[in-house]
Amino acid sequence: MPIVKIKGINISYKVEGQGEPLVMIHGLGNTKCDWMLQTPSFSRHYRVITFDNRGAGRSDKPGGPYSTKIMADDVIGLMNFLKLEKAHILGFSLGGMIAQELAIQYPERINKLILASTFCCQDNLLNGHTPELFGALDLRLKGKAGPVTRLAFNNSVNRIVFTILNTIHAKLENKTDTIGLIAQKEADVNHFTADRLYLISSPTLVITGTADRITKPSSSAQIAQLIPDAKITEIDGGSHSLIAENKEAFNRKVLDFLETDFLRLFY
Repeated sequence: MPIVKIKGINISYKVEGQGEPLVMIHGLGNTKCDWMLQTPSFSRHYRVITFDNRGAGRSDKPGGPYSTKIMADDVIGLMNFLKLEKAHILGFSLGGMIAQELAIQYPERINKLILASTFCCQDNLLNGHTPELFGALDLRLKGKAGPVTRLAFNNSVNRIVFTILNTIHAKLENKTDTIGLIAQKEADVNHFTADRLYLISSPTLVITGTADRITKPSSSAQIAQLIPDAKITEIDGGSHSLIAENKEAFNRKVLDFLETDFLRLFY
């Protein structure tokens, strides 16, 4: 995979397909392999750019602190290197938080914005991660990834299949280490854009699964309420890992949003 140095950090990236650029930002503790069920479909229509966030995969894994603003600057650095004046941005989970910062800090660089399985702040009510995730993350930091994966999927067969596929792909990458995971976790739990989402001017689609056990589905409703004219669409019974377990519905909704007028009603 090609590597580019951005502000002293090596970032591993991949470009597939032709057309308008679509930058996809993966979630906490994972790599660009997260998008293996999207890139074959999306790259038939768009120039798809995937990459490993700092702290993950083949990108550098410096110690923290990280923030979603710092990680958004990494994305802008990659876009500058690739000479992308503007791009569609798709962010999943932690990637959705990074995407929010991108749209707030660099509105002129964003075409359409898609935020999936994510939140704008962590509180004890409607927003942020579910309580059961934090215990699972603590176990993951001790080298036990299973509990987080179980929460991400609602169907055990889907979880097993995806785990096998992801393991095969991840062996081609350098897995996220403890230093990178801790730093990314800090960026995740300290993320706060609730007071600035009104600044987002890009056409925005928010996607959530109604049975997400990692991020409270009500978080998506809050985001859609705070971003001017944002649309929200739900996948009934959908898990946190919409991009894998509910890939057909997820991919269809993303392509529909990118390819049609923003005012179209969503199913």
